[in-house]
Amino acid sequence: MLNYNADDYPWISYRNSIQRIKIGSGVTSIGNGAFAEYTSLRVITNAASVTSIGECAFFGCTRLTTITIPDNVTSIGSAAFAGCTSLREITIPDSVASIGARSFAGCTSLREITIPDSVTSIGEYGFDGCTSLREITIPGSVTSIGYGAFDECNSLTIKCYTGSDAEKYAKLHSIKYELIGTSTETTTTTVTTTTFPTTTTPPADKQALGDSNGDGIINAVDASKILVLYANINSGDAEVTEQDMAVCDVNGDNMLNAVDASLVLAYYADLALKPELTLEMFLAERK
Repeated sequence: MLNYNADDYPWISYRNSIQRIKIGSGVTSIGNGAFAEYTSLRVITNAASVTSIGECAFFGCTRLTTITIPDNVTSIGSAAFAGCTSLREITIPDSVASIGARSFAGCTSLREITIPDSVTSIGEYGFDGCTSLREITIPGSVTSIGYGAFDECNSLTIKCYTGSDAEKYAKLHSIKYELIGTSTETTTTTVTTTTFPTTTTPPADKQALGDSNGDGIINAVDASKILVLYANINSGDAEVTEQDMAVCDVNGDNMLNAVDASLVLAYYADLALKPELTLEMFLAERK
């Protein structure tokens, strides 16, 4: 399946009405932004042939409640399921090797998840803003946990193995944890591969328009963060600040909402064809 930006996929006119998606047999990838902000989507079926899920593929599908990721999937792209605020259950198969940045950020209904032994890395802000997340089981195979992976998960307990990277991460970030045994994988990988804290730079105090996490790059992660902030403001969990408006009100309409996130995602998609494009140039072209 091709990659699309936020407003040019062929089925966009049905975005607000489609409730069920059936992935055709033989489809091996779900492209970037393919079903972003399908706000009526509830069910995804017949995706057995899929091996990769692109960035923001199901970003902002606010009525999606359950996801079973196909057994052949090896990677979950950045912000793939970010902002799926009704998502309660996720099944990740043992074929997945990496969970991208902000893959499940802002999934505010998610309560627990088990990471399979095949996973070696969890991207930055992977579960940021999962405010209902109570429990996550992380195997000894995970040797990289990105900056802010569990930010705003205030009730979280990490279940992990003695001496594992997950245990070290929990201690470093003062996250409650529970030891569930000793993993044979931690005895050979932790010493040689783990560096804490992560080298990812935390958000800066002053940010450019659209760069919601302040890392100097505008991409799908920023779109996800804007959507999470919008959801938190609507639920009363956060209040919009002048800084938020200066950075996240991308279209300048004095509102912070999903439209701003969509614009960032569309701009990021256009960068693949126009590397010199700035966000300001992109916005000017759309007027």
